[in-house]
Amino acid sequence: MLRLHREDPQFFNKVLWSDESNFRRMGIFNIHNLHYYSRVNPHIIRNDRFQHQFGINMWAGIIDQKLVLHEMPPRLNGAAYLNFLQNNLNPILDEAEVPEEIREEMWLQQDGAPPHYARAVRQHLNDRFPDRWIGRGGAIAWPPRSPDLNPLDFFIWGYFKEVVYQRENNTEQELRQKLESAKVQIMNNRGAFRRLGLVHAKKKRRAYLRIRVVTRK
Repeated sequence: MLRLHREDPQFFNKVLWSDESNFRRMGIFNIHNLHYYSRVNPHIIRNDRFQHQFGINMWAGIIDQKLVLHEMPPRLNGAAYLNFLQNNLNPILDEAEVPEEIREEMWLQQDGAPPHYARAVRQHLNDRFPDRWIGRGGAIAWPPRSPDLNPLDFFIWGYFKEVVYQRENNTEQELRQKLESAKVQIMNNRGAFRRLGLVHAKKKRRAYLRIRVVTRK
């Protein structure tokens, strides 16, 4: 990957960085990390159990400073992920107006989740992105347990969950509206999005440099 970046400084902008995340009604709750400071006892109550549960499984991608979202099935398996790649990915990129010249040289990045490693999925990726996909079994292997290398993991999902869980979500429609609001907010903040790209490029260069050094030892 370092070689590809040296040959083309815009290489990282041609990669479709992707990931999935689940947004549930109860959100993120850890009693050890929840603190409320007050001079008097506030008698604060935080609900963490609900009789009616709901959630939304979201896929997101970043390419050429564009953020794209798609709702996935609640339980993602290889067949559902393959259907997404075959029938939904291109319309999503069309809607985001990703330039044709970028899409012709586009790489796809994904982590090593089991649905991504299904045989039919890998075969489709080899046909659709010959020697141009990053992941388990791909032209470039994606390091396991490396969320800091993916801009969705180290920034986007955290931003989304900060917006979504500021207040309790009482309906699934309310949760969907907050997800859309988070997307609009981040896309309107072009300065932050550009800085994210620069930070991500630096982190990738440092990370792969470390990998090369360790390999040589």
